[in-house]
Amino acid sequence: MGSGDRDGDRLTGRLLGREFAGGKARSLMGDGRMCVQTGWRQGVIRMSSRAIGRFLAWGMVLTLAMVIAGCSLDALLHQTASFGGETAGQRGNSQVLFINNTPYRAIFTFGAYDDWDQNTEPKLLAFGPNDRSLEGGQSSAILTVECARVYSVGGETMRRLAEENLAEDAVPSETLVPGVFFSSAAVGDENEALPTEGTAAPLDLWLGSDFPCNSLIVFRFEANDVGEDAFRVDYEVIPSRESR
Repeated sequence: MGSGDRDGDRLTGRLLGREFAGGKARSLMGDGRMCVQTGWRQGVIRMSSRAIGRFLAWGMVLTLAMVIAGCSLDALLHQTASFGGETAGQRGNSQVLFINNTPYRAIFTFGAYDDWDQNTEPKLLAFGPNDRSLEGGQSSAILTVECARVYSVGGETMRRLAEENLAEDAVPSETLVPGVFFSSAAVGDENEALPTEGTAAPLDLWLGSDFPCNSLIVFRFEANDVGEDAFRVDYEVIPSRESR
């Protein structure tokens, strides 16, 4: 064995969380067991310093290719995050809560969908005078929604997919609006669902980069002191114990 290979083996030992010298390895995993072996058998991959260099070089090339292709770490996390199911192919659930800290009725639609699937049928929760009413100063019940790649409050893609892929009677036309509308008109008034007091911009949250499945997401509607919109949508993610 050359000196380069021995150096590589020692480096490999450190990378694997083990202390290696002279062909023997001592486990540092804290389980109290001693593992003595020769040549790093028992499923441990032996890498020379040259092999490690090639591995790191290819990692740099892959990272550069992702940057050139316009991929970001957020996008990678988004597309690879678990749906939170207990078995392969199963989806978990998340919970959502809406808190209206404005004096006015909030009119909006929340949707859950998979952005990479153009045939996806968004799961919608409509809030308006004739649906789940969310008046000023009120909070919704905590609602359970199936995990999906995107959770959206009035987002453009969510609205388009709902109109394209859902049956006409399943689309809540009164509340399927950009972002959130705020109205001070009385229920029954012709302006009850119109933004008499202003709007909040849409909000899209990405699975993986913004939230994990099986979490509680609290959306808060607030008066906006800056920006073009009179109101804004804030959010807080409270992960479950399983997803922490």
